[in-house]
Amino acid sequence: MVNESLEAENVRIQRRGYEDGLKVTELDMKLAARQVRIISKMKGKIIDIGCSEGTLTMELAKSNEVVGVDLCTNALRIAKSKGLTVKEGNAYELPFPDNSFDIAHMSEVIEHILEPLRAMSEVKRVLKSGGVFVMTTPNCTSFRDKLLVLAGHMQAYSQHSEHVRLYNKRLLEKLVKDSGFKLLGTYGSGFSFPLPFGLSPVTTLFDWLLPAGLMQRVIVVCEVIK
Repeated sequence: MVNESLEAENVRIQRRGYEDGLKVTELDMKLAARQVRIISKMKGKIIDIGCSEGTLTMELAKSNEVVGVDLCTNALRIAKSKGLTVKEGNAYELPFPDNSFDIAHMSEVIEHILEPLRAMSEVKRVLKSGGVFVMTTPNCTSFRDKLLVLAGHMQAYSQHSEHVRLYNKRLLEKLVKDSGFKLLGTYGSGFSFPLPFGLSPVTTLFDWLLPAGLMQRVIVVCEVIK
């Protein structure tokens, strides 16, 4: 169990970083397109954990009923202004009864969580038996980042004060299995390579061809077994 004062400090850091919402860029939407397509093929009620101001939540709402959850009140106010149904809460204490949802979505959130097993247990609690959980995280050992490390550079996202854990394909799959979920599939999104002058172009043209472990974003799809 993480020290309570350390956990409180982490919550403070997350709120400070994201209180006014996460400004989703065109690149963010490009990287998220694959997970949105995966979920759009499913049917049921969705919980979007870490919804921020609701940009991705709106995409999910095109095919299913969605409820967003976030710990930042200002971001939630923006999401509500878009007509979304949202509630204030955090990944350790989701404000819903057991077995409330068919699908859970958590995009680029797990790297912000100090106690991932505790958060995963809470996701399992609110999902129905047989429910599906789709989770994504930046890949700390992508093709681009391996080259950057060899060249003596740190990955940009490892320098964010809000990022308290780093994952790759193997570590994310291990978390899924350690949490008692059944892994259904692992996918990647966004291939990048470093160029001079700090440039790192990203393309999603190879999402269907290259191994997930080389991509910028890792996506896991897993099932609740109760």
